[in-house]
Amino acid sequence: MSSKVILRLATISIVTFLVGGYTFLKLANLEYYASDHGIYIYASHLFSQGIIPYRDFFFSHPPLQISLSTILVLITGTNLTVPSVLPAFIGLISGMLIFLISFEALKSQRPIIRWSFPLLASALFLFSHTNLVTTLSYTGHNLAVMLLLIGTFLFLKQKKFWSGAVSGLAMMAGIQAVVGFAVLCILQFMWNKKKIKNLILGFVASTGLIHLIFTILAGSNFWKQVYLYHFAKPAEDTYLAGKMHVLTFMFKANPHLALLALIGCALLVMRFLKSGQIEDEHIPREKLITMSPLMCGAYVIFLLFMHPIFPHYFLPLAAFASILGADVVMQVLRKMDMPTRLLSVSHLAITVIIILATLTLYHTFNIYKKEQMLTTFNHAEKVSARIQELTKPDETIYGDFGIIPLISLLSERRIAADEIDTSAMRFISGLYDVQEVIKAIEANNIKAVIGRVNRGIPSYFPFKKYLEENFFLAERIEPERVGAVVEVWLRR
Repeated sequence: MSSKVILRLATISIVTFLVGGYTFLKLANLEYYASDHGIYIYASHLFSQGIIPYRDFFFSHPPLQISLSTILVLITGTNLTVPSVLPAFIGLISGMLIFLISFEALKSQRPIIRWSFPLLASALFLFSHTNLVTTLSYTGHNLAVMLLLIGTFLFLKQKKFWSGAVSGLAMMAGIQAVVGFAVLCILQFMWNKKKIKNLILGFVASTGLIHLIFTILAGSNFWKQVYLYHFAKPAEDTYLAGKMHVLTFMFKANPHLALLALIGCALLVMRFLKSGQIEDEHIPREKLITMSPLMCGAYVIFLLFMHPIFPHYFLPLAAFASILGADVVMQVLRKMDMPTRLLSVSHLAITVIIILATLTLYHTFNIYKKEQMLTTFNHAEKVSARIQELTKPDETIYGDFGIIPLISLLSERRIAADEIDTSAMRFISGLYDVQEVIKAIEANNIKAVIGRVNRGIPSYFPFKKYLEENFFLAERIEPERVGAVVEVWLRR
């Protein structure tokens, strides 16, 4: 059997192991969680019934996210498993795209390098804390990163118009993808100014069409909710973790990626200072290794200036840091390939890397498990069954956005006035008035308000005053193992 065949069989085995391990992790943790995941699923059910986002109910994300999940709802109906699997599946596709991008960029390299580099890059991303946690919820950023990676692949394959078009779709799934597209434009300007027109043309074509469709459907509300609302959010608030807290936590949660990305960026600066130019567009590996640190740097700048920030904002950073990290590891192994009498330095380096990788995985999975315990909603069915007993089918419910959409779907009780996103940020931004929302739910036969203790809209003082005047605390429902205590308030 030839060495090439052996190498390919080994690669297939490792890919199968990576996919199998990732799938096992995702299926083993297929539970109900208290997060904004429910908002997007409930919104998809409304959209599937002809109730238009932005116009008929508040929705702060770009439309491609809800469009995809609405198609799934139309196909599968009220099935909560399918939309819960969707982000994990998208994360897996992103990992495979990283493999494909890296593999294509290393065509001229030795077979062992061409196969091992993509495997390492894919593994670094798939099992990073950022990917594992952000694939618990369908936030839209998963989809945006997947599309941005497709756009990057097309960019490297010289398909500039289609790269721009897919990058535009990425922005229509998650606004942050525009940062990645900006990096592609900068690189294209440096490498070949003539082709930048096609890149931008593709981007304008896809984003322009989607903006036109939803402006026709929802008018100025589309622009207000997708763009203006996010700029109006306060930088720091008691309802959100501070920026430095999130940055520090994400660094501690992904120490290997952070360290490797820093080294990779330093190597790019050293190469630039030595040569005085960014590498030529026609050298595949150099293109990729130039692009990755620039992507990482751009997203770090974005995170420093954006407010507020959330863990899923780090997903594109994790994707390109994984490619950069794989290159750093491969460079170390190549430079250390100096034989000695008893043990080659490369074998020693590989051993150290395996030990560090094992410790890193343990650290990552430990944090991953802790976060799951904090956000789990394992008594969702118990709470929903109780809501069915306490309310009539024609009565509506309202409450904490982290749990109310899921309770509504499980209990078959509508959310009052279709007010799904009850984040206090809507009102703190100054763009929306809580009193207007109270009027809307009052006119929609509201019977119960449900929330977690000291969390969400029931604890927001202007709403809490209305709550205590018009409702009474009927009961508290304890979680089965871990999780938050749920309070049920009924109309007096």
